[in-house]
Amino acid sequence: MNIIKAFIIRNYRFNKPINKSYILFGIVFAIGFAKFLNDKNQKKKNSEILKNNDQKNEQNNDQHNDQNNDQHNETVNENKIQKIIKPQVQLQDIKKSQLLDQIYDQTLRARDVPEEFKSFISDEKQLDFLLDEYGMNNEKIQEQLTNHLKGMRRARGDGNCFYTSFGFQYLRYIFIKSSDQQFEDFIKMVQQLPFSVIHSDQMYEQNEEMNQIFIDYCQYIRAIDLESREQEFIKLFSNPEGQFYGLCIIFLRNIIYKLCLEDEETKMVFEVIEMNLQQQILTWEFDCENNQSIINLLSRKLLIDIILYYVDEDARVLKVQEYKNENEQILLQVNLLFRPGHYNVAIPNH
Repeated sequence: MNIIKAFIIRNYRFNKPINKSYILFGIVFAIGFAKFLNDKNQKKKNSEILKNNDQKNEQNNDQHNDQNNDQHNETVNENKIQKIIKPQVQLQDIKKSQLLDQIYDQTLRARDVPEEFKSFISDEKQLDFLLDEYGMNNEKIQEQLTNHLKGMRRARGDGNCFYTSFGFQYLRYIFIKSSDQQFEDFIKMVQQLPFSVIHSDQMYEQNEEMNQIFIDYCQYIRAIDLESREQEFIKLFSNPEGQFYGLCIIFLRNIIYKLCLEDEETKMVFEVIEMNLQQQILTWEFDCENNQSIINLLSRKLLIDIILYYVDEDARVLKVQEYKNENEQILLQVNLLFRPGHYNVAIPNH
């Protein structure tokens, strides 16, 4: 109507006669033109409505896809977390090995040992204690000890003392300082071992229960906060009533035996000196009579530098023997203090 009205006003001349046919034509034209514009506007509106609907549908689809993607990502992340975070093993839930308990009863617990010597590994002893133990009232030896060492840890005096002194330092690194990947590799290595042990001339093979109990201890210690982890490890390792120490010794004897079997050079040495490799390594509380070959093997295979401080009582001199690994990826340095018949942990100055 506005178009028609505008047409009339524009073409109407006041005070002039009106041509009716002209007006009629104008009205018809105006109505047609108005209808054309109205149809055009309606098409435009319909097009915009369709466009808006399409945009809404796209937004809804995007939101739906985003939700699906978020749900998928959450599921993937949850699965990853579940793989990484395993249920923490509680100390009270770790089982005991009947076989190891039997071995303890017939060896460790059967002896009358003074309280101060019962712990499998002692706390850190200062230089004065070291000099009293190894100085032999000899000024030269005391000076040499002072130049190299600042203290020691005493290992319990039994046939396991080498494994105690080495294992304490190696396992402390694994539990405290190793990366997650190194720890996983360590567990895989443990899983491959039979945890065999010889006791009272009897061979006990394939002790899967001891293997699993040791792994439970490992996972329990590793899951502890770093600030408290070392303290808990030392507590468990030194405890004369606990089984963790015994499992550590059996683990170490088994991994050494496995490495010996895989190394032709070491096997040949034992054959030449006519030593039964299995009995020398796997026998509980038996001190291997060829520990030099074992130390050399451990250095090469486990990527460890081992420093042996040997007090030669006959020559009254301290000898330092280094077993250096040529590989650049050295895990740690193990320090052993030795005099004939016994090994302890040496604590170097640096």
